[in-house]
Amino acid sequence: DVLRAVERSGQPFMLVLGYAGWGAGQLTEEAREGTWVWVEQATPELLWDVPAEERWQSALDRLGVDASRIVPGGAQA
Repeated sequence: DVLRAVERSGQPFMLVLGYAGWGAGQLTEEAREGTWVWVEQATPELLWDVPAEERWQSALDRLGVDASRIVPGGAQA
C-alpha cells in the first residue's frame, strides 16, 4: 500500500534493496579515519538528475576533490 501511494504521489522515488550494517561506533570511527567523503550541502540533484554511475565523480567535482589525491588515513592533527 505504501509503495502504491508513493507511486501515485508523482514524487520521484528510488527503491533500493540491500543491506548495510555498522557495529557500535563503527560509522563514527570510519568518519574519523577519513573513510567517508561528505557532501554537506543540499544536493538532491545528485540522486535525481545524475546517473548512478556518475554520482561519485559528480560529488567529488562539487567538492573540488581530485580522487587521485585521496589517501587513506584521514585528517590527523
